[in-house]
Amino acid sequence: MQRQRITGGSGHILEPLEPRQHFAAGTGLAGTYYNNTNFTGKSVTRFDARIYYDFTKSPPPAGVTPSTYSVRWNASIRPAFSETYTFYTKSDEGIRVWVNHKLLIDNWKPHALTENSGSIALSAGQKYDLQVEYFNNTGPAAAQLWWSSPSVAKSVVPTSRLFPRKSNVKDQIDHAFTFAEAQVTKAFAQVGKTSVDPYDNATTPTAWTTTGPDAWTSGFFPGAMWQIYSHNTKKSWRLNATAWTRPIGPFAKNGDDIGFRIWSSFFPTASSTRRSSDKQVLIAAANAKLANWNPQLGMFETAPGSSTTSSTVQVVIDQAMDMELLWWTSKETGNNDYRDKAEAHLLKLARNQIRSDGSVMQLGLYFRSTGLFSGPGNKQGAAATSTWSRGQAWAIHAYTTAYQQTSNPAFLNLARKVANYWVSNVPADGVPYWDFNAPGIPNTYRDTSAAAVAASGLTLLSQIAPNSSDKDVFKTTAAVTLSSLLSRTYFAEDAASPGLLLHGAHWVAKKQVDRTLIYGDYYLLQAMNRYLATV
Repeated sequence: MQRQRITGGSGHILEPLEPRQHFAAGTGLAGTYYNNTNFTGKSVTRFDARIYYDFTKSPPPAGVTPSTYSVRWNASIRPAFSETYTFYTKSDEGIRVWVNHKLLIDNWKPHALTENSGSIALSAGQKYDLQVEYFNNTGPAAAQLWWSSPSVAKSVVPTSRLFPRKSNVKDQIDHAFTFAEAQVTKAFAQVGKTSVDPYDNATTPTAWTTTGPDAWTSGFFPGAMWQIYSHNTKKSWRLNATAWTRPIGPFAKNGDDIGFRIWSSFFPTASSTRRSSDKQVLIAAANAKLANWNPQLGMFETAPGSSTTSSTVQVVIDQAMDMELLWWTSKETGNNDYRDKAEAHLLKLARNQIRSDGSVMQLGLYFRSTGLFSGPGNKQGAAATSTWSRGQAWAIHAYTTAYQQTSNPAFLNLARKVANYWVSNVPADGVPYWDFNAPGIPNTYRDTSAAAVAASGLTLLSQIAPNSSDKDVFKTTAAVTLSSLLSRTYFAEDAASPGLLLHGAHWVAKKQVDRTLIYGDYYLLQAMNRYLATV
């Protein structure tokens, strides 16, 4: 078909439809207007035919301060042709545009009337999510959205191509990544040295308390940068992530928590640099883990040598997260000892520390002399017989990863078992109390870090579980959880926190509660990336 440009009397370009594309015309966008520049507080929603505003002449709707405000427009956009489209904004002041959850335009600072652009390939007749954010901080105000393609002359995006819709979880994630970039950039200045890593904001609510590169949490700050880089491949994120990863390398010799300290930081670093030295750090960490293998126990012992006079040894569910590094090392080296020990550990852990109802005990005690299970212990939960929520989340994440890495149906069944317990017992907003059996519910602490870990695990499980009903349940739960975590109740955008998530509960008995935790932020970013990748 020969494509035509038809010009109406107004001079705007009217687009002919291709054969079999005579769909109903669109009606515009849903616009939510806020009384400030950061999308908080009072808002008014209306339907806008298109984005072509001089707000000095056509002010925001009644109820919104006409000088200082922000707007979020959501719609589906349906192009007529299968080709590359360039989107343009003309704005005074800040504006962002996402098409199909790709950030095409990002000029989020005060400026006079300015044109920006970005391009994306689109298919004819297919609807794509469109989100536009705008703010004005006094003075003249304008926002316009234009497009062009080989078959469409540069013109304002017409009403007929726009279909109003509500904001969805992926829209929330798009916005959250921009906030994450801003927060981590601020952390660079506060933390200063690459040998120092954020931990929580316990001492000063507006600033990070920090640790050295030997801490169990040291991998999460560079890991967070790697998660941001996965979403936005700007060179600066890669360079900063690599710089903060390097000081952790000498501490690969500690076999506890290598999944947290080494895997989250050095695996993406080695994947990026392809340097043999970075790969050797990963292998050294896996060897340090093998040194924690207790042959009498047939498992990896937690903190071996810390209680040599005791008749029992300890195993915590947290360190199931170390196994992913062992599977990678087995494949890299061809040595199946890493793989075999990882599988043996997780299977025995499940027999003794996953209960029949799918709930998990964080700490298991085993007789030193025989390796047999002695009984439950208590570390961070409410009691030895309770279900600490982050321990449950570790199990969801670890056993889902185990199935992904091995295709062993036993691990799938275990992942489903612990996930179904979570789904059946978590509050309606997807954010658990710090322990599922905590005294005082609902008047006790939530733990957003547990919710973030679980959301990441559930999202992955929804993609690899073979059963369609499982896929739906786990994805829906992950979506509810992420939507809640990115709401004003839990997300730090309208708060003084230096990080992303509020209301993390590290250790309630030690009163380490109601704070931002670097590992909660890391797993939130991982969950966001995983969810954006879903269909």
